[in-house]
Amino acid sequence: MQSHEDKSSWTTGSILLLGTFGPGSPGGRSFHTACYSALGALVLGVLLLTPFAKSYPLLRWPIAILPGVVFTFIAWRLWLYVSQLDELSRRLQLEAMAITYLVGMAAALLLGGLAMIFGWNINPGIYLFLDIVRAFVLVKQARRYA
Repeated sequence: MQSHEDKSSWTTGSILLLGTFGPGSPGGRSFHTACYSALGALVLGVLLLTPFAKSYPLLRWPIAILPGVVFTFIAWRLWLYVSQLDELSRRLQLEAMAITYLVGMAAALLLGGLAMIFGWNINPGIYLFLDIVRAFVLVKQARRYA
């Protein structure tokens, strides 16, 4: 643990925007590169395939599964990244993930119940907002050791 006189090398911007301890952390640069590449492939794939989906209905399948495949890859790379961190950094990441899971489960149950009662059609993309929760929790947890 660092003393109070030491400044943390963890930048709030990197934690908040990327959910990592920066590209200088172990595995940070390769994780960022892999995520940007995967998201680029997702956007490019959807943009290239969507215009032809009406004419060729079989193209709907790759468009439908591409987001799941990309985010599964990102989750796997996140696990590899977290596995390379030191004990304190790993603990902070795992605590942030655990809290995010609990917030996500509570939000899913709440919104699911309201959707059943009121007949709402909730976009599953709302799940992406949970990464914002994880980032804020990670900043809060990391500042305890700054």
